Amino acid sequence: MKRTSIALFLILGLCAITAFGQKKEALKDRHATAVAEIAAAERAFAKRCGEIGVRDSFLEYFTDDCTIFIPEPTNAKAFYGKRKPGKGPFELVWGPEFVDASNAGDMGYSTGPSVFSNPTDPKFKPNYGYYFSIWKKQPDGSWKVVIDVGTNVPQGNPIPKDVEAGRFISSNDAIPRTPNFSGFNKLIQDRETEFIREVAAKGPEKAYSKSISDQFRRHFPGMMPSKGGDSLTSHLSQRSEVKMGLTRFESSNGGDLFYSYGEYAATVDTGKEKKAETGFYFHVWKMEGKSLKLAAEVINLKE
Repeated sequence: MKRTSIALFLILGLCAITAFGQKKEALKDRHATAVAEIAAAERAFAKRCGEIGVRDSFLEYFTDDCTIFIPEPTNAKAFYGKRKPGKGPFELVWGPEFVDASNAGDMGYSTGPSVFSNPTDPKFKPNYGYYFSIWKKQPDGSWKVVIDVGTNVPQGNPIPKDVEAGRFISSNDAIPRTPNFSGFNKLIQDRETEFIREVAAKGPEKAYSKSISDQFRRHFPGMMPSKGGDSLTSHLSQRSEVKMGLTRFESSNGGDLFYSYGEYAATVDTGKEKKAETGFYFHVWKMEGKSLKLAAEVINLKE
């Protein structure tokens, strides 16, 4: 091989390495930008709610096909559109505690504490909760909510001023790809189905420990959100015959972030009695390396 050919080969190789590094840096920047934009949109949404009330602010920040859980999945605009306009005496305050986004910066999620109160009525007991919202970037560059689900918690929490940015998974094959929604949807459908089978066959403790992300968060009614796997053990050990049925799922453009939801049922053994537990589950899956890991779960129970 001639020296000129060798030199050209080395130059091309160096250019390829440089280009790959630039793409990864661009994705990191895109991810960080999306996290900041979602946090800002969440705060603006909460501020708007204080100005014009729940109904009108929700209609403004929700997409036309936004889904809420009450506890069953319901079209948000159809539900809130029936309510009377105006602020009224009630106040809903919330703020982002944790925000993460896809590598492409087109989809993300935000979660944090909320307080529902009536400042005009001293006898009204505030309702404390944790919201969980999926945000999608719109064609005009704005962000809107496509999924909104919340759980009640037993105690109040201060509304955070800062946001804990989601950890960027540097080991991810973060190369921009042409959107292939059919392929990505098959990926999440297969992974969710596999997880559901594992929960049924091996029990929730083993199935969850194998599937959850390092940044896993779980929201369950009447409990503070759990973070990581250790806090799951006692809660899951009380549950058997856990069944889940996939209803809906959606992918980010790059196929690294997904959400899914469906029906949920379990048998709970409190030590004194066994009782049935039914409702709906909501999942967020994120690509870590070459595997999809469960980044978040929200359970919404039927009364």
